[in-house]
Amino acid sequence: MTVTPAVELLCLTQRAPLLLQGTLETTAEKEWRFTPDIPLQIDVVDCNAIVNTGDDKPMMTLHIVEQTDDGKVLELRTISTHPREKRSYPRLFSMINLDALPTASDSEMETWIADPQFTKADADWIHPEPFMNFSVNGVAFTWSSEVPQNTKLLVQLEGNVHFRAIARVVRCAKNDDNWDIALYFEQMTDAGIQHLVDLTMRLQDDML
Repeated sequence: MTVTPAVELLCLTQRAPLLLQGTLETTAEKEWRFTPDIPLQIDVVDCNAIVNTGDDKPMMTLHIVEQTDDGKVLELRTISTHPREKRSYPRLFSMINLDALPTASDSEMETWIADPQFTKADADWIHPEPFMNFSVNGVAFTWSSEVPQNTKLLVQLEGNVHFRAIARVVRCAKNDDNWDIALYFEQMTDAGIQHLVDLTMRLQDDML
């Protein structure tokens, strides 16, 4: 069994890629085992992933065939190899008008994405300060109360129109009197993705 040095695994889950760091080892011909530095809280079985080993070797496209319940190990098989290319969404700061509502209902999440008329006006929405850390993958902000890790939320982003997403809390850490919260977008409408991509490109252009 051969263990590689630290690698990056770009997991193509849902609409927003998930960039992971960890180690990769061979288990058999065309089969691999990836151990992420931080256990995964998201089910990525049946997703594809791209591996970057940080050297001149060709990159591999892999298919995730198994994931341990604790998210500490992924089993993968090789789909193809291709010339090395290293891409990930940058993380920037900008005005992001975001409202979020914790939910545990699968049907509510499905309706939220599919039906633009569906609202939850009578619930306790989270309204963070609009200037926050963001990427196409997710956002990070400070909030006055705890939102436990793995909580799923209905998310509304305000641009020229409203965009909808489903997010999961991937970090919730106490910071003095507030909580530092990070969300990962598990689902998002195409229009919402394009809005964040366009915002990223405009900010990058401004910094050049």
